[in-house]
Amino acid sequence: MKKIFTISLVMLCATMLSAQVTIRFKAVPGGWDKINIYSWQTIGGSNVEIFGAWPGATSEKDANGFYSVTVPAGKSVGNVIFNNGSGAQFDATNVTDAVLPACFSISATTATLLEDCAGAIPPPPPADVVLRFKQVGDNNWEKVYIYSWDDRSGSNVEIWGGWPGATSTKDANGWYTVEVPNGKSVGNVIFNNNAGAQFDAFAVENAPTVSTCYEITTSAATVVTCPVVGTYDVAADGSTVVGYFSILGAKLSQEPASGLFLVKYSNGKTVKVVK
Repeated sequence: MKKIFTISLVMLCATMLSAQVTIRFKAVPGGWDKINIYSWQTIGGSNVEIFGAWPGATSEKDANGFYSVTVPAGKSVGNVIFNNGSGAQFDATNVTDAVLPACFSISATTATLLEDCAGAIPPPPPADVVLRFKQVGDNNWEKVYIYSWDDRSGSNVEIWGGWPGATSTKDANGWYTVEVPNGKSVGNVIFNNNAGAQFDAFAVENAPTVSTCYEITTSAATVVTCPVVGTYDVAADGSTVVGYFSILGAKLSQEPASGLFLVKYSNGKTVKVVK
C-alpha cells in the first residue's frame, strides 16, 4: 500500500534530464539495513513514479556499499523520499535534477551530498544520548556488551548490530560508554559477556530516552547518578564559561542537569561533558 505524504514542495515538472543519470547512495555507519528511493511528481494531473510504486527502487550494494539507481533520459527525478521499507522515511529535498549525477550518504533524516563518490562516508554526528554502565557486586565478566532489539515494526531492529551488541574500552573508573545512534531508539536490552552469561535488563517500554548510567551485576541493571566526565579546570588560566551547547551546536539556555553537551570557554576551548 502506498504511503500518504503531507509535504510542501515546489513541483519539479518543467525540467527534464536530456540523458539518463545515476543516483548512488549509501547508509551512514549504523544506519538503515536497506534503502529504497521513491520519486513522485504530478504531470498533467497524473502521478508519475519513475522508480515505480512505493517503496520505490533499490539495488544490490557495490563493493563500497553504494546502491545505484538510474533516472531515465527524458525524465525528471521529481520529489524524492528515501525509506527503509519498514516505516522509516524522509523527504530528500536536496536531491534534484540540478545536482545529478551524484552520490549521497543516508542517515535516518538526511541525504548528504558527497563530493567524492568513491570516498568514505562522513561519520554521523555525535550522539545526544549516551548509555554508561559499570560492573559491581558479583559481576566479574571479562567484558560487558549491551544488545538491543525491537521487532515492533515487523522486522528486528538492532541499533548496535547483531549479537552480542556494543561495548567499549572501560575508562579509568571502570565505566563503559556506548552511544545511541542519532535517529535511533533503544529497544529491549540484554547485557551479556559474549560467553554465555546474560540477563534481560529492561523491555522497550522502559528503555531510556536520555543519557543514563547503570551499575551492572550478573542479573540486574540499576540506574545510578552519572559521574561527570570531561570537566575542565578554568581557574589556572582565568577562563570563564561562554555558554552551553547541545552536541550538535545549538545554544542552551542553561547548563543541563544531565546528558551529553558541550561547554565553551573564553579561551576558545570546548569540552564535551557527560553527566
